[in-house]
Amino acid sequence: MKRLHISIFIFSFALIVILMGCSKERLLNIYYSLPLLNKYLQSKQQTEQIFNITEPSSHPIIGAKGTALYVSKDIFMYPNGDSVSYPFSIGLIELYSPKDRIYYGISSVADNDILATAGDLRIRAFKNSDELVLRPGASYKLETASLKSTDEKAKIYHGTGTPPYVTWAVSTDTVNIIDSKYQGYISKMGWINFAYHFQNTVNNSKLVFTSSVGDTLSQVGIYVYLPETQTLLTWGSDSLYPIHDSTSIEVVSIAVDTQDKLYKFFQKRVVSTTNTIELDFTETTDEELTKILESL
Repeated sequence: MKRLHISIFIFSFALIVILMGCSKERLLNIYYSLPLLNKYLQSKQQTEQIFNITEPSSHPIIGAKGTALYVSKDIFMYPNGDSVSYPFSIGLIELYSPKDRIYYGISSVADNDILATAGDLRIRAFKNSDELVLRPGASYKLETASLKSTDEKAKIYHGTGTPPYVTWAVSTDTVNIIDSKYQGYISKMGWINFAYHFQNTVNNSKLVFTSSVGDTLSQVGIYVYLPETQTLLTWGSDSLYPIHDSTSIEVVSIAVDTQDKLYKFFQKRVVSTTNTIELDFTETTDEELTKILESL
């Protein structure tokens, strides 16, 4: 009987080792696909809202998320300088929530420093298939949606490039705070945000991401959200901008394998001198991932 028990134990132990080995082998054989990840993210992005302007009006355009725009044909022209007649159109993208911003993946960074920000907006004007530009010296009035917090240090930043590769640069546009909203007079079409530099120059640490499962991390999306300042950082090829020690962060990583299955990693932590983060992906659903992003 004793020998039987020993035999059963040995068999059970061997079976566990074999199953663990098979499980690990299956995990190691997961291959993530950046094109399929980008396809998923694009399917979740806020679509551009189109407003047709047919006549002069003192009333603003109001976006679905609460952005207000005051425009008229007189401030616009064709790139060659020709005047614009009614009707013309305004396109608006509003990215206020962490979820919507992650889908676009635009980092809150300018001049190699992290920004506290209210979100990302894109405004364009066009007539038929022609993009319009502002006349020299002209501007349009923009008012954000009501925000959780505002700061008198905020300035208007213009963004150039295509998401997620948008580069931010501070402007001299006028900005005011009115009833928990930023109000600005914008001198350039395209991406804008209301933001300010908040990072300290000392006691900063970089995050390092690793993974023992699957293929290289260049095939996945890695996002770091700072709730206190509503800052979003998108991880690059091998490093991330330094973050001040003791800062609370929320790390989200999204991957799609070659079989079109969705994976996620989510962790809340505080930045310290040791910041190597092992990305342990688990298979997920669109519904589960959406709930995580909405909780940020």
